[in-house]
Amino acid sequence: MSVEFQVVINEPIAIGQCVEESSKVLIRLLGNVRAPINIALCELDSGLSPQAVIGRGVSSQSFSISAGEDALVGVDVYDFESPDFREEAGTWLVAEVRLRTDLSFVLSLSFAVAVALKTRSTVLDDAGHLSLERHLNPDDVIETLRLPVSSTSLEAAASSFCKSIRFRFGDD
Repeated sequence: MSVEFQVVINEPIAIGQCVEESSKVLIRLLGNVRAPINIALCELDSGLSPQAVIGRGVSSQSFSISAGEDALVGVDVYDFESPDFREEAGTWLVAEVRLRTDLSFVLSLSFAVAVALKTRSTVLDDAGHLSLERHLNPDDVIETLRLPVSSTSLEAAASSFCKSIRFRFGDD
């Protein structure tokens, strides 16, 4: 089963802005972690750059973000012209864990929260990783889930975060 968070894009935003904001969200979620954080874009579709804009009506876009060797998240943007049984019409961003690590989980969440904050949207947690609610307010995610103490290791902080919300990857 994939581990992912989704966001409806309500306002256009540059990919690079999403990455910058996700670093800030990651720091806040991990209790103001004192470790260097370097979130990088990788595996961009042809023609995409950090200046490329995600917004309504864009054709499908794909790229990945990483935070070192232990965290990789795939990001897909697609446009639904009409709703289906699960999703409303609009432009959707999906941040999916590609490496099954605690840091990838927190990076995926941080990216989705950052996009939701910047586009005045909510985070969709269909699988209920964070709560029983499907649509989550991004500010509430940060305030209710952030770690109370900081760490000097990004990996240790991510592990503590996942333990605090009782998340672990299942055996599939």
